[in-house]
Amino acid sequence: MNYLIDDNGNFVQRSDQRLNQLYGLGQDSRALPEFLIRNSGYIELVERDQACLIKLTPARTGVRAYHALIARLRELNPSRVALSWYDHSWRHELLIGRRQAMRRLAELMLKHARSESLRHKSQNYDIGAIVRGDPLMDLVELWKAKGGTLKLESAEQSLADKVDARYLVVGHHRDDGTLKFQSFGPGLQIYSSGAWKNRFIGQRVEDQPDTQYGKWIAEGYREAMVANEPRINKIDAVVTDPIDRRQRRMVYMRLTLPIQGSAGNTALLSASRVERVDHFDVKTHHEIEDVID
Repeated sequence: MNYLIDDNGNFVQRSDQRLNQLYGLGQDSRALPEFLIRNSGYIELVERDQACLIKLTPARTGVRAYHALIARLRELNPSRVALSWYDHSWRHELLIGRRQAMRRLAELMLKHARSESLRHKSQNYDIGAIVRGDPLMDLVELWKAKGGTLKLESAEQSLADKVDARYLVVGHHRDDGTLKFQSFGPGLQIYSSGAWKNRFIGQRVEDQPDTQYGKWIAEGYREAMVANEPRINKIDAVVTDPIDRRQRRMVYMRLTLPIQGSAGNTALLSASRVERVDHFDVKTHHEIEDVID
């Protein structure tokens, strides 16, 4: 059997076409599994009699995927494990038995765990330090003028004028505590495909093609929800796109405002003023760490 283990520790057969559908790719796209392994934290596991083949990128593999792999190795108890792991280039090792394989995987995960933190940075700014005339401050003043109960419908024109409609709204769902996308401004562009906005409506913030970025950005939104007041952060993040197989380093000022959601629930408006966008070939994603100061 040939499986992919996703960032949440779920197993899916490598040939499952639902992966291509999820990422908006054609049925014949055979490059997606390789892309997911190198850039989205997926693990490939091939089971053959008493042997296993494992392929992963330690710096991008999450704890849940790792634990799911270890649990499966305990069940299989293979006599040999062929391990391929990526760090600037592919490395190949042959390990004898389950215990040696588990030890080696643990070593790799611990060694590379911190490197991905350099890809996403957020610096909180004091609202009072933002100069008047900044379009984000104009939106804060609008929010204050509405008594902190701003609705998206009443702010759409201001968002178009001030930040070229680069905004999104996430809602908090009390039943399961998740944050889900409610709407996107026409000027917002994160991934290359124009269809991504429609696919993401109603989806969890974490469930993005770049799972690491999705989880990281969701944490920031949760912090803003708890603060329940205007917040401005400078974001410096690298986002991987499975469609054009490129990466974008995006530097932008982000304003988050508590607002009333479309369903009357607690929601968050996120508006951004872009400072810089750089593009990189996907093969250079580990070298991007050197670009971020």
